[in-house]
Amino acid sequence: MFSTAARAQRAEGDQLSTQIQGAGIGAGIGAGIGALLGYGFGGNDKEETVLAGAAFGLVIGLPIGMQMYADERGGTGRGYGTVLGSLLGFGAAAATVYGERKSDDSAEKIVSTLALMLLAVSIGPIAGYRITADERGPPPMTVMFTF
Repeated sequence: MFSTAARAQRAEGDQLSTQIQGAGIGAGIGAGIGALLGYGFGGNDKEETVLAGAAFGLVIGLPIGMQMYADERGGTGRGYGTVLGSLLGFGAAAATVYGERKSDDSAEKIVSTLALMLLAVSIGPIAGYRITADERGPPPMTVMFTF
């Protein structure tokens, strides 16, 4: 019914969807834990420590969640690719913040800067995982019987 190319394209889309789901789950858990830790350790500046903890948790949790979730569902990307992609994405996000810090503080500028930061932090680990993935797919399961 479907050609081989169509099946391969569909499997590729399913794998990308799996990676995005894992990234979202990891980011949510990481940001939540980071926010709670920021709230617990925050002194008089609770809002700032909660936001800093959430941001730190997001940057740590997103690649971990993406790697674990994709591996669990048959992905073949390597951990070093995910980590390097995360570092590059985080560097791009930091450069965006540094470049925008002297601009006007309009609401549109702040929203666009935050969207660009989230995009950079999200795309890095996914791209690193996909670049280091084995094109052959996961190894076949081997069953051994011993008597």
